[in-house]
Amino acid sequence: GAETILGIMALLVVIFFFTSHVVLSGRCIVGDYCFFGVNATIRDKLIIGEGTLLAMGANLTKHTPPWSVWKGNPATMMSISSKDIDTKPKEPKPTN
Repeated sequence: GAETILGIMALLVVIFFFTSHVVLSGRCIVGDYCFFGVNATIRDKLIIGEGTLLAMGANLTKHTPPWSVWKGNPATMMSISSKDIDTKPKEPKPTN
């Protein structure tokens, strides 16, 4: 997204989503399917697990487990979500 800043030696894996004004410090490893909200900051030398969601304005200072949701400053883990992502469109339910 707009004004996303990547630090030196930041490693990004296959699929991830940045919104505007995200700061990712150097030497971070970001797993697949991650989402970083507006004004999120990720500190240096962190491992971001697959599927991690970082809320807007969050300041992440520690490693994250896969499929976890974080918010706040400093960021705290709110929950761990399911890895099962349904990527197929759902069939509309018939109406009577």
